[in-house]
Amino acid sequence: MGKTIQIISLLLCRPFPPLPQSVPSLVRSSVCSTLIVTPLAALLQWKSELDRFVVPGRLSVLIYHGSQRRALHSALHQYDVVLTTYQTVEQDFRKQTNKHKVPCEVLTRIH
Repeated sequence: MGKTIQIISLLLCRPFPPLPQSVPSLVRSSVCSTLIVTPLAALLQWKSELDRFVVPGRLSVLIYHGSQRRALHSALHQYDVVLTTYQTVEQDFRKQTNKHKVPCEVLTRIH
């Protein structure tokens, strides 16, 4: 099938150009990584394929998965490729959205 190698080729052929200095540093530091979301069973396969086909030092790769991943939040922008799983994305999304839920009470009128 070759989907993995096609994506790796695309990453190597079209790297993000440096953003101009006029772009605020907060934006410049947050717009540089490619996020690859994959099933857990394929996570290490992706890492293996990147290690196999990419010259060492050409792309920095981070696996964002596991119980210690929250310690990596501030470093995500430093990597060219961030690998994670659907489950990890779902867990992090739910954690963020649950912060904004408001408890509701259902009141019924008794006559």
